Amino acid sequence: MTAGPHHTAAARRARHHRLVSWSLASPLHQLLGRLALLEYTASDGRRVRLPVQYARTGSDLVVAAGGAAHKRWWRAFRAARPAVVLVDGRRHAVTGEVVPHGAPGWGVAAAAYQASFPLARLEDAELVLLHRA
Repeated sequence: MTAGPHHTAAARRARHHRLVSWSLASPLHQLLGRLALLEYTASDGRRVRLPVQYARTGSDLVVAAGGAAHKRWWRAFRAARPAVVLVDGRRHAVTGEVVPHGAPGWGVAAAAYQASFPLARLEDAELVLLHRA
């Protein structure tokens, strides 16, 4: 029996995430630019490790989930949730929380992300702010 295209795509994505995760924890992290590894525990208890692009705003990091309607990971942060982020080769305890469109902090977070990634489209994105603990 042959694997369907969805299974194959999921397997490729999982291999890619493992490779990027390994790279971010190695001295190679300097070559990857603004990529970080976000780790958190999902509501069902499983551990999630996800490579993400980030922008800095002060001591906080901003992560965008583009095409948010088709992604699930950011929903874990609708309420403040503890997480760990591996950035610049170092692990930091953070609290992540979605910044809702129109909320006071959304403009600052969006401006920081847009400054780092000028071509990013944020109209259909959800922004997650990672505060260092």
